[in-house]
Amino acid sequence: MILNCYKYELDLTLDIIKESLELNPNLGRPDKQILKLLELTFRTNVFQFADRLFLQIRGSAMGKGYAPSLANIFLQRFDSAAREGFPIRPLLHSRFLDDVFFLWIGTRDQLTEYGNYLNSLMPGIKVTLTVRQQVT
Repeated sequence: MILNCYKYELDLTLDIIKESLELNPNLGRPDKQILKLLELTFRTNVFQFADRLFLQIRGSAMGKGYAPSLANIFLQRFDSAAREGFPIRPLLHSRFLDDVFFLWIGTRDQLTEYGNYLNSLMPGIKVTLTVRQQVT
């Protein structure tokens, strides 16, 4: 089961990167080769720990130079759905790396529903809501 989930996450990540490359064309950029190299580094991400070799089967190693940019591109789809896909839209929605900040104008129950919605958007992405209520 874990490997099937991994394959889905890998395919989803590559699809999102491909979509991003297509939305931002550059005639001199070797898009097919970039995607192939990303796939290769995802599928063969072997690391050593305590004199043993391990294959990372989920996500990308943060030590890779492209990992922060890859995460930002990947999360653009999440951000778009978070801003536009729920009946009540946050007054403000912003993300920095893996922290999301938004202002909510609905009820507490609707906020709970929104949190459930966010957690249904992408496998492996889980949001924990920390609520600070405005004092009037």
